[in-house]
Amino acid sequence: MLEKLLELQQQLIEYDKLVRQEIANIKLNLDEMSKLYNQITNK
Repeated sequence: MLEKLLELQQQLIEYDKLVRQEIANIKLNLDEMSKLYNQITNK
């Protein structure tokens, strides 16, 4: 039982890392889109 809980905890930690990385990637993409939009609209 304890072993299973520790295994699940480890899976959650890994999942959390992946989710945080995806969020960081989305923020970067939004940042890039914002820069491009500003370049286009400032001309």
